[in-house]
Amino acid sequence: MKINHALDQISSIHDHLNRTEVYRGFRSLHVAFAGLIGCLAAALQPVFLGDVFPYLHFVYYWSLVACGNFLLVALFALYLYIFHESDLERRKTRYVWAQFSPCIVIGLLLTLSLAPLDYKTLSLLPGFWAFILSLGVFSTCPFLPRMSRWIALYYLLCGFVLLALAQKGLAFSPWGMGITFGFGLILGAVVLYIHLERKDYV
Repeated sequence: MKINHALDQISSIHDHLNRTEVYRGFRSLHVAFAGLIGCLAAALQPVFLGDVFPYLHFVYYWSLVACGNFLLVALFALYLYIFHESDLERRKTRYVWAQFSPCIVIGLLLTLSLAPLDYKTLSLLPGFWAFILSLGVFSTCPFLPRMSRWIALYYLLCGFVLLALAQKGLAFSPWGMGITFGFGLILGAVVLYIHLERKDYV
């Protein structure tokens, strides 16, 4: 009985540490690079899609950009998980990604559900993407620097702007996507560097 009680206490301590220590699997360099890719994708959208394009191509294009950025960040986190993290840090990594993964699944399912529909419905996707990412960041805020809440709020406000643009027929503007997701990732990288990584070198 005492052994079981001690094990329960150790498990509780681990859970407490998971909730109080900042997760270090997101690094500013990789997040900033993903943001730059998003801005570059916005600049290159007219090159790849032209001025007039099937709107489903917009979904394909930005889904590909999102997948590339996700892999960039996730693969580095996986590298840290396998080669550098302790057992306690790995437990935190699993916990954080379990919190964030629902927004990925929901975003994927929503895209697959709405993509075959008409233009008016499809034009809502960019705003929905911003809302979903906002929820994902909010769900992981307890494990990130406190300023991350402002990044989540940024995506939330951008979601409203993108929906307003959809009402005016501007939903597929490349810079709506670039400013929302590209610049949003760059802001996230700045927060990670100032409030987490810079302190490691001071």
